[in-house]
Amino acid sequence: MKKVFFILCITLIINNLSAQNRFGGGVVLGFNAAQMDGDFAAGFHKVGLNVGLRGTARLNNDGRWLLTTEMLFSQRGARSVDSDNVSPDWKATLNYLEVPVLISYLDWAQNDGAYYKVHFTAGLSYGRLFGSNITFPFTHPREAVDVFEQNDLSYTAGLSYFMNRNWGFTWRYSRSLGYLFNPIKYKNEPVLGGLTALQGYFLTFQTCWNF
Repeated sequence: MKKVFFILCITLIINNLSAQNRFGGGVVLGFNAAQMDGDFAAGFHKVGLNVGLRGTARLNNDGRWLLTTEMLFSQRGARSVDSDNVSPDWKATLNYLEVPVLISYLDWAQNDGAYYKVHFTAGLSYGRLFGSNITFPFTHPREAVDVFEQNDLSYTAGLSYFMNRNWGFTWRYSRSLGYLFNPIKYKNEPVLGGLTALQGYFLTFQTCWNF
């Protein structure tokens, strides 16, 4: 997996250097606000990092259609907030290497099309779970945490606003197409088979600097 990310990064850099008018790149810095269906805790209370690199390719001559891929360190999960202080709080932090592949439509041209202020974006994102940190009493026992799905595919949609050609801000909504924990796979096991499924979704807020 590390080799794939390294090759993709080098390819984006080479393309950017060889064809400046069509390819580009950037740095992304932001955060996620996440939660999970099935954990009996409402609200986007789990805040985590969303940082990495971005590569872009113009799909047509006027630049209104853009293909974007990113390589991100992305923290998701969930957190309980008990306003009545009746039950102890818990937190679930899930660390992913995330690769979104996005199509954007650009509008509000500036400087004769040198850049566009507004980007409408949608696509899919692949996440590879490489670490987790759970504080109990989480709603699911340790056995369920240990078998969280390592691969995650999410759909995502969002909006970006660029102050100038280089500097922009992004908001996205993402939701897993599958389960982070799927009890159907463990229906013959007395503990895991009777638990609720867990499905993740999160909001992303980014600021980016395009080269």
